[in-house]
Amino acid sequence: LQGKHFVYLVNNDKVISTEIEVLNMAASQYFVVTAGLQAGDTIVYESTSALQDSTVIKTDVQPANKVYDGLK
Repeated sequence: LQGKHFVYLVNNDKVISTEIEVLNMAASQYFVVTAGLQAGDTIVYESTSALQDSTVIKTDVQPANKVYDGLK
């Protein structure tokens, strides 16, 4: 959907497509989420192309700062 942003939120080892709002950051590959997620939510960061709502997944939860450091 054009102009909309979604992430897969993990809930009890199942994923749910969740719409988020982000700041418009020109020429950036990163987003600042302003609505749609809460502190502590777990999202799918990689390999999302084969997912759909209610897909059961095995999680390998990583702290946000570790993921961020890996992007630098």
